[in-house]
Amino acid sequence: MRARIIALLIPLFLLLAAPLWYPAAADFLSPPHGLAAGPAKGADIRQFALTGVRFSQSRGGRPEWQIKAARLITAGGRDDQLHLEKVVAVLHGQGKDNGKGKETAQDEEKDGSRFHITSDKGVYDSKALVLTLVNEVLVRMGNGYELRTDTLQYLEKTSMVQTSAPVSLVGKDLTVSGRGMAYNLKTGSYAVGGRLSVDLK
Repeated sequence: MRARIIALLIPLFLLLAAPLWYPAAADFLSPPHGLAAGPAKGADIRQFALTGVRFSQSRGGRPEWQIKAARLITAGGRDDQLHLEKVVAVLHGQGKDNGKGKETAQDEEKDGSRFHITSDKGVYDSKALVLTLVNEVLVRMGNGYELRTDTLQYLEKTSMVQTSAPVSLVGKDLTVSGRGMAYNLKTGSYAVGGRLSVDLK
């Protein structure tokens, strides 16, 4: 009988003394600092990273662009936002007709309608079809010109290459500096905005 009473009193005592022992026990049983037991409630864990990626776009058998990146990351649940590192992009323009109805890679080199672009980082929006390149953007054109800027966008829908940042266009005989640039890959026309500075060599 006495043992039965003691057995009933122990749980009651523990319940009454809970304010004293529970905080210490909870701290002891919790995971070490910085280690989560699982994803936070409502957190989006759809994320992946790939190294050495390459993808391209062609239309009617004609290449439009190719992109290579040392690393590709998706984050924040946005599968349409591809974050790129150490980017190399090649954009193919319409170029000039070579009389054969089809422009070759050599033709693109001659008329400058092919852009070879490198940058430190970039984001490709597969929904809006926009490639944004940032940090040390260098554009090499087939005709020998080079363009340097901090940020550059390629709008796939309109075949436009554009930026609103300061630009420096360097050729064999001159250097043109300004703010903003737009280049139409279909027509080959371009414009440099802002207050222009031209240095003839």
